[in-house]
Amino acid sequence: MAKYEELNIANKLKAIAGWAKNGASKADIAQKLGVSVRQVTMWEKSHDDFAMALRNNSEVADGELLATAFDCATGYYVEEEDAIKVKSYEEVAGKAMAVEKVKKVKVKKYIPPNNTMAMFMLKSRFSEYGEDKSAKVDKVIIKSEFDDELEELSK
Repeated sequence: MAKYEELNIANKLKAIAGWAKNGASKADIAQKLGVSVRQVTMWEKSHDDFAMALRNNSEVADGELLATAFDCATGYYVEEEDAIKVKSYEEVAGKAMAVEKVKKVKVKKYIPPNNTMAMFMLKSRFSEYGEDKSAKVDKVIIKSEFDDELEELSK
């Protein structure tokens, strides 16, 4: 079994934290380090610094993902740079000449809510409210006042 000290894991904690933050599983991290998942689990139990690198950063990634999904579901603003043409007039040889220049301006744009993401978040967070009721209906029978007469005529 590979030893924690032999592989110099203490000096690789920043990289391991980065992998965890980017969503790497224990299996992914074990593969990158060239050890088994069992070894990673043992190190997590016996080395607090290793456990912190794994745990805290995966929680941060989960929180960032949840925040992004929430923004997507509810709508949000972004700041972008747009290029616009600016027309000005300059005097050249006694005549006014139109000069066009491109200028970059910052624009705040609203990204509307994504209904699909809103439905997904509601279903996952409040499963009792997000159940698909239509899936539970087997058969709908609509009866009119003429059904009895039609049945008698068809006999």
